[in-house]
Amino acid sequence: MRIIARLDIKNEKLIKGVMMEGVRVLGNASEYATKYQRMGISEIFYVDNVASLYGRNNLVPLIKEHVKNCRIPVTVGGGISTIDDVYKLMKVGADKIAINTNALKNPEIIKNIANIFGSQAVSVSIQVIKVGDNYELRSHGGREKSNKDLFKW
Repeated sequence: MRIIARLDIKNEKLIKGVMMEGVRVLGNASEYATKYQRMGISEIFYVDNVASLYGRNNLVPLIKEHVKNCRIPVTVGGGISTIDDVYKLMKVGADKIAINTNALKNPEIIKNIANIFGSQAVSVSIQVIKVGDNYELRSHGGREKSNKDLFKW
């Protein structure tokens, strides 16, 4: 069994989302990653929770710090929109990336990343909210409806 810890990040701080509307700061993400490593976590998934909202990915410094202190694989998501974004993250130590918003906008990016870095290096993050009997596929950290059918996607 593999256990993957997801660490939601805003301005290099670990946060906890509150009903996809607000956030609460929990502390230093690197300290939590080190704690999770001691607990035997298999992988850490860092997500810049507001990256797509602001059109950027700010996790390069955090990933650099992670690889100095932790020896467990790391996946990075949030605001990844170009192959150059992926190169920067892989260069500092990311093992793979996860995309959501930009995969919904441009599904071809999934294939492009896989062709360059290998299919093991890319995953698609899916954010869904159940509304009545329907499932809404979301982007931008769960803030925006995508108007795509979840099951077709």
